[in-house]
Amino acid sequence: MPDTLVKVAAVEGNLVLSGLQSIDGIGVLAGDKVLAASQTTQAQNRIYAVAAGAWVKDADLPVGTIFRQAQGRPRYTKGFWRYVGAQEYRNPLTRKKGRSK
Repeated sequence: MPDTLVKVAAVEGNLVLSGLQSIDGIGVLAGDKVLAASQTTQAQNRIYAVAAGAWVKDADLPVGTIFRQAQGRPRYTKGFWRYVGAQEYRNPLTRKKGRSK
């Protein structure tokens, strides 16, 4: 099972990339990791460490890395994400039992 890398993923609209805030009803505290996946400026789509001031960019992931979000609203899957490169993150498809792809 992939490691939990982020507390929550923001998938709708821009996040303010500073300060303590609530994302999908989940409060984030200094040191928590957050995936900003839908920023208007694609270069800002990445994982950040939350801080009281400006958030700090987390280390870049190798392309193909799959990771899990711990809380929040998983968009189409059970909270799994794949880094596909060029600051783009996707929910890998989840197969339903008894169905083939």
